[in-house]
Amino acid sequence: MEYPNYQHLTYFYWVAKEGSISKASRVLSLSQSTISAQLRTLENQLGIKLFDKKGRGLAMTEEAKVVFSYAEELFKLGQELLSTTKSKKQKGPMNFKVGFDHSLHKMTGYRLLAPLFHHDNIKVICYEDSCEKLVLKLLSHDLEIIITNSPVQPQINIKVFNYLLGESPLAIFGQLHLLKNKKMKYPQNLNGAPFLLPTNNTYLRRALEEWFLSRQIFPLVRAEIEDSSLIKTFAREGIGFMAAPLWAKKELKNSYGLAHVGNLTGLKEQYYLISVQRKINNPIVAHLVEEHRNQSDNKYL
Repeated sequence: MEYPNYQHLTYFYWVAKEGSISKASRVLSLSQSTISAQLRTLENQLGIKLFDKKGRGLAMTEEAKVVFSYAEELFKLGQELLSTTKSKKQKGPMNFKVGFDHSLHKMTGYRLLAPLFHHDNIKVICYEDSCEKLVLKLLSHDLEIIITNSPVQPQINIKVFNYLLGESPLAIFGQLHLLKNKKMKYPQNLNGAPFLLPTNNTYLRRALEEWFLSRQIFPLVRAEIEDSSLIKTFAREGIGFMAAPLWAKKELKNSYGLAHVGNLTGLKEQYYLISVQRKINNPIVAHLVEEHRNQSDNKYL
């Protein structure tokens, strides 16, 4: 039985990822001629052409894209094998690296990961960034999972899978003295009120704009803020109102002095675990997903 050479696939993978043999040679610390020779050997073995010239670089053929997806899966399994064998030798807890979308409320992140802290053999390592940057880290196997409030859309060469963990209704919070239309009922009294909105590249921003527009409410946008902690700080200082999960009502009142103004009827925030695994075989990830599925109140965190 014939098997593809793991080393040949490695050279192909990095040429495909870097877009040229010269760039791949710098990553691999190998000569361009060595990489070129190994690519030709792989092409002969597979019986396909792997690359077409594109400007000064190389572009994968359609057949090569299939090979690339298999190579990614093979390398992932190889890393999981090493991780598993190393973890059995470790005396301390197993490291579990999680990426948090920075637009996600911090307490939401804690609630979603809470089942893991029941186990002393797991050490959670948390990173925070934009979802786009976290996906790149996930694909490079620098993270086990991402926690975010919107699914990652499929793209060419981005093969990730979304798992719904839970959801929560949304509401408006802030300092009540900012409401200028005292005689009007909610939500019309929000018209012209100062607001702190998430940035344009988020689900919550798009959902809020649609909600306001459908009710002919035109808020005064005082700031656009990516970070969920910063937006709460601005709201505490009376700069404007903000949207947050309804379950956070107690925390926002006790920690930030923010009143619950009203619910965003029809709007909810969903929480996703993003993984590179179509079928989850990482036991920690499987445990986390199963815990949320088994919760009787898993729809509302």
